[in-house]
Amino acid sequence: MVGAGYGPISDIEILWTAIASFGFGFAVMSGLAAIQDFKFLQRAEIFNGRRSIAKLGIFNELGRAYIQAVFVMVGIYAATNPEPPPDLLDTNDKILQAFVRWGFVTAAAMTAAKSFATWQVLRKLRKEAGH
Repeated sequence: MVGAGYGPISDIEILWTAIASFGFGFAVMSGLAAIQDFKFLQRAEIFNGRRSIAKLGIFNELGRAYIQAVFVMVGIYAATNPEPPPDLLDTNDKILQAFVRWGFVTAAAMTAAKSFATWQVLRKLRKEAGH
């Protein structure tokens, strides 16, 4: 629907699966950084709101990793199953198909961007705190 396609896989499926794979990696990296941050705060016996934020960061990244894993699995499933012939789909189905595909791409990209931004902030905080 969008590009060249490679056998049963289309460009859009490659795109969303690749973005989700990178997003999963960023979520794991950010989650590990959040765990390190939380452990540092525990060792330093800091009980202010920063500790709650660190806990929330762990929870957020666990959720993002799960979402990206689902996107990757759906991408792999879509890539291994042939698409219906275009002449069998009416206009409404084609529009819905485009919205779903681009929805996966944008959702995976936005989730990956959130994980990357969190990772950068946690890295900066750890650097400023000297740990």
